[in-house]
Amino acid sequence: MGQKIILIAGGSGLIGRALCYTLRNKGHIVYVLSRNPKKEGDIFWNPMLKELDSALLEGVQVIINLTGEGIGEKNWTTNRKIALRDSRIQTASFLLEKAKKMERLEYYIGASGVSCYGFEGHEEKNEALPFGSDFLSKLVQEWEQASDLFLEKCPVVKLRIAVVLSNDGGLLKKFQPLLKLRFFPFFGDGKQLLSWIHIDDLCRLFDFCIEQRPQGSFNAVSRNDSSYDFAKALLKKSERRGAIIRIPGWLIKTVFGEMSVVILKGIRVSNAKIKAAGFVFKYTLLEDALSIIKKP
Repeated sequence: MGQKIILIAGGSGLIGRALCYTLRNKGHIVYVLSRNPKKEGDIFWNPMLKELDSALLEGVQVIINLTGEGIGEKNWTTNRKIALRDSRIQTASFLLEKAKKMERLEYYIGASGVSCYGFEGHEEKNEALPFGSDFLSKLVQEWEQASDLFLEKCPVVKLRIAVVLSNDGGLLKKFQPLLKLRFFPFFGDGKQLLSWIHIDDLCRLFDFCIEQRPQGSFNAVSRNDSSYDFAKALLKKSERRGAIIRIPGWLIKTVFGEMSVVILKGIRVSNAKIKAAGFVFKYTLLEDALSIIKKP
C-alpha cells in the first residue's frame, strides 16, 4: 500500500508523538489536530468549541483518533468523570461531523482500552466477551460506540490498548521518583496482572491496521505480568542494587479513591485475535520490553 494522507486527533500525547514519527518514516503524510499548533503539519482545532477549518482536511484518507483525558492523571471526582467522557465522546462526535465531508476518507482507527472488560473474574478476556459494569467499562463502551458511528462513512477498527511501556512517558514516568531512590514498587498483594504493550509494537500495530484494514475490536496487548514480576524485572534491568517494596492496598485506596481499582485489580487479556489477523509482536517478554528503557 502506498502513501496515505493521515489525520491524527490527539497526536500530542505519548502515543501520538511516537506514531507520527513512525508513520512519517513510512512515507505517509501526517497531519495532527492540536489546540496549540506549533509544528509543521499541525492543524488548529478546539472540539469543545467546534472550531476546525474543514478545508484543511481535504484529501484525508485515514483518521486515527487518540483523543481523551488521561485515565490515571487525576482522581475520579464527578467533574473529572465528566471530563473523561466528554474528551472522548464529544470530540469523536465533532470529528464525525467533519469526516462526513471528507470525500477520500477510507478508514477510521479509534483508540479504546482493555479496561472495557471490568475487573471481575480471572478468565482470559477476549473481544467476544461483554463489557463490564464499572465506570471504566461503561466509559470505554461509549467510546467504542462513538467510533462505530463512523461506519456510515468508512470501515472502522477499535484498538483496546493496554498499559504502554515507553521511555518518554506513561507508567514508567510515574515510577521515576521511586526508581531514582532505587525503590522498585509493587502494589497490594502483587498478584494482580498488568496488561502491557511496548510503544514500538503499538505504533507497528497502527501501521498494520492501515495496511491490512482489519475491522471490529482488537486487544492491543503483548502480555500480562503480575505487579510483583514487573517490579522484579525493573530491578533486574536497572543493573544496580535496589529494593523491591510493597505499596499497601489501603494506602493506594486512600490516595486514589475509586481510581485505585486500576492499580489493585488486574485483567488477563488475550491477544489471540490480532495475532490471528497476522500481526506479530516484537516484544513478548517483559525483560525484553524493558531492555531499552532508560535506567534511573
